[in-house]
Amino acid sequence: MSAQTTVPPVRKTVTVRQPVDQAFALFAGRISQWWPHDAASAGELSPLDGTVVLEPRPNGQLYRRREDGTIQVWGEVTVWDPPRRLVLAWRPAAESAAATEVEVTFTAEGEGTRVALEHRGWDALDRQSVTRRADYESGWGEVLAGYAAADGDNSSAVAALILGLASLLLPLLGLLAAPFAIAFGVAGRRQARRGARQGTVATAGLTLGVVGLVVWAVVAMGGLGVIMRSRHGEDVPVPVRTVQPR
Repeated sequence: MSAQTTVPPVRKTVTVRQPVDQAFALFAGRISQWWPHDAASAGELSPLDGTVVLEPRPNGQLYRRREDGTIQVWGEVTVWDPPRRLVLAWRPAAESAAATEVEVTFTAEGEGTRVALEHRGWDALDRQSVTRRADYESGWGEVLAGYAAADGDNSSAVAALILGLASLLLPLLGLLAAPFAIAFGVAGRRQARRGARQGTVATAGLTLGVVGLVVWAVVAMGGLGVIMRSRHGEDVPVPVRTVQPR
């Protein structure tokens, strides 16, 4: 008789600056705002499309409503205890009758909230247990990163806008500011896709940075052309003074 192998749970934690009730409301009530849309989700191999919905009640469902109107259920609420605890029977694969369990707890920590996620019950998946656990080990990290990003301000977006304006308005320094505006704009847009605010600000900063880079590059190339022509003695205009005879 062989001993039963138990696959350990996946455990992830993140701390947000909001009080417990607001942290729970963000997680459960505004889940579509922060669930990562640029990464594979719920153990699938394709990027997320559509809207994520968590029905706020016992026996409520967590599902994705695709853009074509179809609905894919990921899980069912087995414990609904706001604002402290949420437990889901997790079954994202429609063909799988077995379910694992996801528990999320919210605990006050200083002026913020410690959010702890535990995904357990892998033995129910038999031969797929180890493989699926490995997928979720990284997957849940991305999900909670999106959740944490939604809690904070998008500082990269603000920096992109400031540098983008500087790239257009400041002589000489504009050419130096433009690449930084582009870099911060890209970072701000990435944070926005993960749920952070001010996505349009990031886009504006990125656009201004690109425009500023092009404008000052053209100006710099024009100035360089004038210098090169003058060094080779080409048609450099010289003012002529006309003297009238007396």
